[in-house]
Amino acid sequence: MPHEELVEVIEGMRMDLRQSRYADFSSLSLYCYRVAGVVGRLIARILGFENRQTLEYAQKQGLALQLTNIIRDVGEDACMGRIYLPQDECRRFNVTENMILQCRPTEEFVALMDFQADRALQVYRDAKELLPPQDSKKQKAGLVMAAVYHALLLEIRRDGVGNVLKYKTGIPTPRKTRIALKTWLFGFKP
Repeated sequence: MPHEELVEVIEGMRMDLRQSRYADFSSLSLYCYRVAGVVGRLIARILGFENRQTLEYAQKQGLALQLTNIIRDVGEDACMGRIYLPQDECRRFNVTENMILQCRPTEEFVALMDFQADRALQVYRDAKELLPPQDSKKQKAGLVMAAVYHALLLEIRRDGVGNVLKYKTGIPTPRKTRIALKTWLFGFKP
């Protein structure tokens, strides 16, 4: 394991302790890289790979998973005074901090969250395209995780993205098991 990557994970934890707002997607991406992208790279190393591009896939997939976590946890994070949604994007959609902190799912908030979900779904697709075919078998465990989180994101959309302010959407264990088995046998297609 590269020492630098382990240090990045620690830096991500420090960011989480010190920072509760992110000015733009670029600053949020750094946080996501440190807490999830690097973790993806470390897992890819453990699972094994032939092509170094697999590390890029794993990093991008970590971003997709973290963006899904952020979307799912908006309400829970708001209760702790934390907002991971980029501030410039909130302004673009006319969503104030108070709307989020008071858990008011306005039309503007729903539009913002649709934008966030669209981006996350694209990141899943981009990540999958980066996975070299010769490494897909070795990376099956990561693909299973991506499939479950992708399904969670689709469930949040079906449920209504505004509801993330009210409760945390989840996937029942039997359904997760079916998704995992299907992905293990047939692969993941976001």
